[in-house]
Amino acid sequence: MHDIMTVVSNLVTFWKALSLQIDRIQPDLTVDQTTSILWLIIWFIPMIFMMLYGQRLQSSIILNDIAKSLSRLKKMRTEVRNEILEYVTYARKSSGEFEKDLDTFLEFFTIMPVDMDPYGVVRKVEHVINVRDERIRSEIRQVCPGMEESDVLKFENIL
Repeated sequence: MHDIMTVVSNLVTFWKALSLQIDRIQPDLTVDQTTSILWLIIWFIPMIFMMLYGQRLQSSIILNDIAKSLSRLKKMRTEVRNEILEYVTYARKSSGEFEKDLDTFLEFFTIMPVDMDPYGVVRKVEHVINVRDERIRSEIRQVCPGMEESDVLKFENIL
């Protein structure tokens, strides 16, 4: 903020000095000529400002957008975690050590294959999805033993 105020005060000083120079060099300028010089200066100042501070301004805008997106993702993760804990408390009637297992499980993600080979992509994706589903179900059965298959599927959909 201090840098911007310094730049603005320097620009005002420059403006005053320039207008004095214009009056001293050519005192008989018409209003149209003075106006065109002033408009030239008015367009020149923002260009200089953007050349000096444009990237910094752009990067701060981008970083703000990223921070908002990350906070939104964190909020969604917290909501999902609370919903899962509520369901497990309802299904198991206890959630003591489950919170640790849940935090570990929420860090799990699947990386889909890159479609380098158009012939085998569908089989690869199908295999990855089947393995992921089986792993999720086995984790649920391990954490909540004795759960019926329909409850395991419900829990999988919540995750």
